[in-house]
Amino acid sequence: MRRLAAFAFLAATAISAAPAARPIQFAEQPPTGGALVLPLGSAADLASRGMMLDPASREAVGRALASAEFRYRSRDTLTLRGIGPWTRILIVGTQGDGAEAVRLQTPGATAAQETERENGPVAIAATGLGDSAGAAAQIGVGARLGGYR
Repeated sequence: MRRLAAFAFLAATAISAAPAARPIQFAEQPPTGGALVLPLGSAADLASRGMMLDPASREAVGRALASAEFRYRSRDTLTLRGIGPWTRILIVGTQGDGAEAVRLQTPGATAAQETERENGPVAIAATGLGDSAGAAAQIGVGARLGGYR
């Protein structure tokens, strides 16, 4: 059976007076361009969730995380620009207590809120977060809920 989706995509829509919810799609690889969201619970998670980054970009993200003393707590965020083909890389912390579904929905909600003004696609890496299909679905639910204002 074909490997299930590892990325949840939020296709950004143009800002209008009454913004519509961004559609959520699933795919094996993120698009180039737009924003990339990396949900991380520790520095070690960068190896699995940052697989789409070239080695130099992965190293730059690792240095930025260390320099910022990123704490990886749920809802912690760090925005990086100028790395790879993405307009921005958003790091979202995932450490926390609670049911697994809530722990997976929170990064999706945080990503939707932090990227609401993005003009291009938003890719959320789900590789290594539980079973890929279930994790991507919960992240998608969180993104949809986080997109409501």
